[in-house]
Amino acid sequence: MNEEKKTCFVIMPISDPSGYEEGPFLKVYQDVFSPAIEAAGYIPHRVDEDSKSSLIQTKIIKNLLEAPMAICDLSTRNPNVLFELGIRQAFNKPVVIVQQEGTERIFDVGCISCIDYDSQMGYRGVVKAREQIKTAIKATEGNNVNSIINELNIKPANITDTSLSDTSVSDDKRNQLLLYMLLNKVDQMNEDLQKIKSAYNANQRNASRQTLSRSLPKEQLETLAYIEARNRLYQEKNDKKIDEEKTLGEQLAELNKKK
Repeated sequence: MNEEKKTCFVIMPISDPSGYEEGPFLKVYQDVFSPAIEAAGYIPHRVDEDSKSSLIQTKIIKNLLEAPMAICDLSTRNPNVLFELGIRQAFNKPVVIVQQEGTERIFDVGCISCIDYDSQMGYRGVVKAREQIKTAIKATEGNNVNSIINELNIKPANITDTSLSDTSVSDDKRNQLLLYMLLNKVDQMNEDLQKIKSAYNANQRNASRQTLSRSLPKEQLETLAYIEARNRLYQEKNDKKIDEEKTLGEQLAELNKKK
């Protein structure tokens, strides 16, 4: 590892997803992510670049926990990528989230910023994405601006079990223990998100704000308010788009029905 530069771990699909041409995300990694990461002062690294003869799961977890910076590509909504992002978030490690334009937003991480890059990989789109990602990496250093842990105001995961540092414990046993701890923390985060969703759904059914105030702490109420505002904005945009697509006759008929 280069002593002058730190590693930026890239979390993204490795194999070719169904419906894509050969090697689409390798091109994204080489043409967009790597130059942006290097421009930000880091060394780009994907797990398939590691030539060490050890379990790939061990390599992934090690990078997720130890890399000072990471980029996560949510394109294709790959379950492995989402699981790895969950681990990174559970330990409150800095991460920049990106995805191809047109990728459907994921509700559970919709409250944190995401950079959309040009799926056609045109010259101008590549240059724009490089600059945006470089800027985002710089902005994320030491700030954890893309942190669900901070949004929910909960404590990050912390490896304190002495078994993990015990040299007499086998690598397989240590990995099993680590995965167990990680899954517990991800489950805890999911429970907190479900509480917010439930409160939001209750509010949609005309539950009073007073009731919500009793069931959620202030920080989670603020997150709920953000989600409500965001959903209203999306709904307004969708309604406007639908109205634009309707003919004049259809709109007049709807107005007559409302009278």
